[in-house]
Amino acid sequence: MQCHSIDKDTIGPSFQKMGAIYRTIKDPESKLIDVMRFGSDAHLGPLSGRARMPDSSERPLISDAEGKQLARWILSLH
Repeated sequence: MQCHSIDKDTIGPSFQKMGAIYRTIKDPESKLIDVMRFGSDAHLGPLSGRARMPDSSERPLISDAEGKQLARWILSLH
């Protein structure tokens, strides 16, 4: 929640905006998990202007299970 909000863009895009963007692409869950685990370079690049999801050297690692849970939650937001 440091860089994202549920419904408002902050440093990064809102979770609602991310869900809307990823729902338009093939295999959105795995691609969203990759970005959460490996940063913007994993897929799509920055989603909001020049903001970039940092790689794992700049934030805590998440497990596969945590990534799936977060991705499913983000993709469910409208």
